[in-house]
Amino acid sequence: MGVCPSRGSGHLNCSTDVTPSQSHPAVQTDPVRETPVRESSRPPSANLISVVIATTREKPREQSLDRALRSILDQRGVESEILLVVNGRRYDPALLASLERDPRLRVYYREQDRFPGALRFGRANTHGRFCTFLEDDDELLDGPLAVRLKTIEKDQPVDFVTSNGFIEKGGSKRLLTANAVSIEEDPLTTLLKACWLTSSGSLFRADTVPQDFFDGKTRHFEWTWLAFQLLTAGKRLRFVDTPTFHKYDTAGSLSKDRSADRLLAQREMLETMLSQVPPDRRGLLRGKIRRCLHSLSNLHRQEGSSSAAWA
Repeated sequence: MGVCPSRGSGHLNCSTDVTPSQSHPAVQTDPVRETPVRESSRPPSANLISVVIATTREKPREQSLDRALRSILDQRGVESEILLVVNGRRYDPALLASLERDPRLRVYYREQDRFPGALRFGRANTHGRFCTFLEDDDELLDGPLAVRLKTIEKDQPVDFVTSNGFIEKGGSKRLLTANAVSIEEDPLTTLLKACWLTSSGSLFRADTVPQDFFDGKTRHFEWTWLAFQLLTAGKRLRFVDTPTFHKYDTAGSLSKDRSADRLLAQREMLETMLSQVPPDRRGLLRGKIRRCLHSLSNLHRQEGSSSAAWA
């Protein structure tokens, strides 16, 4: 993907196409215009971690984004860079201007409001030897970047690390998973049961997990699909059973979407996975497809579309 570099002269307009690496549901192929606002001239260190945050920078998300940024800046024992990819036209101009003035950030603006494309664009512009992501309404806990870096650099290096964390929903808080041992022993089977990869809990080795894994088009289940791609490509995983992030239940987040679009995307992803997994894993996927179709049918009935419910 091409990058339109900043020369210190403010916004520059350029056009690039997001080129998908693989065929997958919910394809988004429209061209996007990207505007780098600030570039860093600092040479990267050997263990620099790039942290990518995609955000709309709307006024209602101001406090949560500030909390996310503080949680990165407060990390100790690692060197990091923060890439903010501001998406779409809903941003608050004063808030965007405040980001542009912050010398600790590399800020990009994309006119197109598409979260998967923002993730790919951010990954394409990282300088670090390692990279991770953080949603703008989540936060890192104390010391997770150092923990993930130490884990990924152990005697037998792995390609990516993922970790446990706290998930807040409906006023209660729980751990992402209680199956840490199973994830390392049989990551594919555990993934087919429930996704263990999250944006806020990961660390990727930049040279072995390149930007092509971030296809720029998968919506709703981008982390499940990414984990599946990594495993089927033979990438090596280590799971850290220490909570390293706090994921909040925020109104309007994609994770709360229960629309037909989300369910259709899930069905297509599961059917794609079904064609690629070994025969002994297909029962898990068939069961999930049946449940997905049942939920889709119920949704159509609730919306008064009886013909769609039986389609």
